[in-house]
Amino acid sequence: MENYCFFQWVSVGQIKLVCRSYNYKYRMLSGSSRVSNFVPNFLEQRKNRKKSTLQLKVLMCSRFDQLKDRRLSRAIELPKFTSSSASYEKVLEAIKKQVGETKVGEIRRGRIMRVAKEGLFIDLGIEKKAFLPRQELWIECNKLPFEVFKEGDEMEVEVLPSMDNFDLVVSEISVRRRKCWEQLNEFYSMSKSFPVLVLGCKNNGLLVRYDCIEGYLPIEHLVPSQTVGQVMNTQLEVKVLSLESESNNLVVSQRLTVTEKREKELKVGSVVDGVVRAVRDYGVVVDLYGVLGLLFVKDISCDPVEDPSKVFCVGEAIQCMIVHIDRKRHRVILSTRALELQSGEMLKDKNKVFERKTEALKRVRKILDERSSRRKCFFGKTFPV
Repeated sequence: MENYCFFQWVSVGQIKLVCRSYNYKYRMLSGSSRVSNFVPNFLEQRKNRKKSTLQLKVLMCSRFDQLKDRRLSRAIELPKFTSSSASYEKVLEAIKKQVGETKVGEIRRGRIMRVAKEGLFIDLGIEKKAFLPRQELWIECNKLPFEVFKEGDEMEVEVLPSMDNFDLVVSEISVRRRKCWEQLNEFYSMSKSFPVLVLGCKNNGLLVRYDCIEGYLPIEHLVPSQTVGQVMNTQLEVKVLSLESESNNLVVSQRLTVTEKREKELKVGSVVDGVVRAVRDYGVVVDLYGVLGLLFVKDISCDPVEDPSKVFCVGEAIQCMIVHIDRKRHRVILSTRALELQSGEMLKDKNKVFERKTEALKRVRKILDERSSRRKCFFGKTFPV
């Protein structure tokens, strides 16, 4: 009687080598069961395999439980370079690469194997195939997955906890959102403008979207010359006012992009055209076609003005002189008082003042030139009078 060994394949963590005696005379095992056809075939397969002692030790090892209780549906083929002198850690690492091991939150690159209405099936290069649900996909205009994706396309996905009947679930939109927030942080640090799509109105402002990130555009940061109806479903160039990726909060401004371009064209001492946007107790808010200017009450006329609403009304076209530009606060200070040839003309007939603006402009420039020419010298330094 001779002893022979064969494998008994059970669930992972319980693989073991079973040794039983075989009697050629009676063609039966030492037990009561008859396996006359099985044993010779198994012996031939065993001779063809010629497994090394190291491979036997690996298959017998109880540390297979590190493979997440997976069942061995097929024999594990070790790499060709594996020899009997190779270390156990290298062999186990090679097995993990073939079987595959993923962690929640890990980002992997995969290839689309099949497209379905419920989602996509992704090949991550491991034995187990991943499922990408439709709600974890970024698809515009409520399109179906097969209208946007096709088999063979590659994408980066993030591993999610298992759900329903799927052991390996991944997400594409989480990776996309992470990249978008990185781009927005870069735009914010560099003060760079970028396009957004206007989706609708929200809380006295506009709901906009950059790629897959939704943001908020306050109505006061919209260019005054545009209305909400004109910008709906259009793209606007904006800049970041504030952002918090953790709370998914993004606030943008269109006025900042236009203001910087418009401010370069404006100069102190020049007369500009504008439209009255609001009348307040402290003065008048004027739209300079992209830049908001402030006309304070004291700068309306040389005579005292009690109520600015009696002088100007909303929507009225006026002309003002720029007396100061605050680049940091993006404020332009205006004056109609400088256009008066006589005190109180703005209160009596402002249209007449606007018609004679060239004469007033010459007078103001003459005064500025006289002030710049008169200087006093004090301890080697010059100061304007």
